[in-house]
Amino acid sequence: MSVAAIGSSDDMALLLQQLAQQNAKHATTTTSTTGTTSANSVTGTSGTTATASDLFAQQLFSVLDTDGDGKISSEEAQAGAQKAQDLLQSLNGQNSNSIQSTESSEAVNQVFSQMDSDGDGTISKAELSSAIAQMEMQQLLQMQNGDKSQENSKTQDVS
Repeated sequence: MSVAAIGSSDDMALLLQQLAQQNAKHATTTTSTTGTTSANSVTGTSGTTATASDLFAQQLFSVLDTDGDGKISSEEAQAGAQKAQDLLQSLNGQNSNSIQSTESSEAVNQVFSQMDSDGDGTISKAELSSAIAQMEMQQLLQMQNGDKSQENSKTQDVS
């Protein structure tokens, strides 16, 4: 996907998935000397386990919640989407265009509404974590279905 313009809610969801994937690939899990780590989770000293997606959701939430009120407003989501788009454009060697298109803004609003499961006009930490977990589950299912279709085509080729 070209990151020059985010034009639909599917594009925005894909952008969030790409950010989650990049974070999961590059995440370093550090704990105190009494904590343990694994490839997919971190167990801290309190005995709680956080997955890479949980850690990503926490990091993303802290970046997006610019006023520190414990909720992500629509305006904060719009600003965060613009920053993410600008960052990805610069990483792709494209000039950053800080003017967000109406289509892109509508896509962010649509994704925001889907994530705002209780309909209060804000996204909580729990709602963001749930949305990221759902995206990861969808991605795993797509990968699994892709593997099955490849196996089926190999079986048909052998026949």
